[in-house]
Amino acid sequence: MCKFLSSTSFPVHLLDDKNSRLVNPIIDAQGANRASGGYAAGLPGSTTTSTGGSQIADQTPNDYSRPVMVLPAQGVMNQDGKIAESANNGTGQNTLTNLRPGDADIAQRPVRTLVQDDSGRYWLQISTGKGITPSNLYDFIKRPDGNTRISTPNGNEDFSTHLGLSGGADVKYAGSIRFENNDGPNRGEIKSWKNNSGHYQPPATFSGNSGLSESLFNPR
Repeated sequence: MCKFLSSTSFPVHLLDDKNSRLVNPIIDAQGANRASGGYAAGLPGSTTTSTGGSQIADQTPNDYSRPVMVLPAQGVMNQDGKIAESANNGTGQNTLTNLRPGDADIAQRPVRTLVQDDSGRYWLQISTGKGITPSNLYDFIKRPDGNTRISTPNGNEDFSTHLGLSGGADVKYAGSIRFENNDGPNRGEIKSWKNNSGHYQPPATFSGNSGLSESLFNPR
């Protein structure tokens, strides 16, 4: 909103398309709100954390044609086409937190570790260390230590497979993988994978955390 007094003042923060979901403070250049990070009544601006968007650079009272500079927003996804430190439900440690901590973490199916051999073929490693060839649909989570836990979906839909795999803890990624059929020539290969976890809700821009091929990613 613009405010007209003895002279005209304009907002020094603008929203751009990339960070349009952020609510940036609108700063009155002649106001007394130092907490907003603007310049108020001749006082120096405070150094609060940027929320992103754009700002008119070096604005003077009689010049409104200054170029616009982009402000970085900490912890925001898809900044300049890159993955930021954390997602909306992130922990600030490049991990995702469970959005429904009150739900039970029950695994109704055998939990395996997903491994890939030198040929690129995937296996489900069991407790004895032996490998089983996966086939069809599995849910998976990638733990902060880099290990990927995987199982077929729970029989009871009231129990989240992802929580059963994670124990409710933070994860680097969560989704589902569809493998090629065991009867075909491409057994042990991934056909496609998704970011479809209701409890962790990883954004599509977070897909690099999965450790899986980006070319096979099918975002929900």
